Order: sequence, then structure tokens, then C-alpha cells
Amino acid sequence: MKIGSMNFTPLKPIVNSFKPANQNASMPASANKSGDMIGDFSDALKKAINDLSALEENSGKKVNSLVTGRLENVHDIMIAMEKSKIGLNMAIEVRNKLIEGYKEVMRMQV
Repeated sequence: MKIGSMNFTPLKPIVNSFKPANQNASMPASANKSGDMIGDFSDALKKAINDLSALEENSGKKVNSLVTGRLENVHDIMIAMEKSKIGLNMAIEVRNKLIEGYKEVMRMQV
């Protein structure tokens, strides 16, 4: 039985945007513009949400197939459900970290 890995590539632009200030020279010129970074972030966020939605939809389809008797392999269903659960938990934790970061920025005194 082979379990596929989850796709975290949409989060790479986000991780790369948090490099220390002395490494900004190595970043591409397009990443230095704030508009491009916002576009990259929103694109990455949309892709991550679409991937999560696809995992949820796949899980739902497999459960429906089991209930209707068309699918008998319970292992595949459980794997799909766990992938969906892990993806949702990751999305919740990313959301929590973003909210914590926003609150921290709002607490800063200018």
C-alpha cells in the first residue's frame, strides 16, 4: 500500500519571504516589490485552500462509495479521511499563527 505525500509547495513563497534582511540581495527583483509579494501570498493561499477542498471532496466521495456499496477497500477510505483531517488541522494552525502574527504587529508601538 502506498500513501502519497501532501503538497506543501504553495507555502514555499511564504517561507521564502521571511528570510533575514541580509539575505534580501539574493531574492529576485520581483519579490522586492510589496505588490508582488501580496500577489504571491494570495496565490499560495488560494492554491492551498483549493488543495484542501480537493482532499475534503475526495474523502467525501470515497465515503459515499463505501456507503452505497461501490467501494469495499476501507483502507483507501481511511487514508483519504486522514489526509483530509491532517490538511484541515494544518490549515487551522496556519490560520492561528497568522492571527497571532497580526495581533503581535498590532501591539507594536510606533
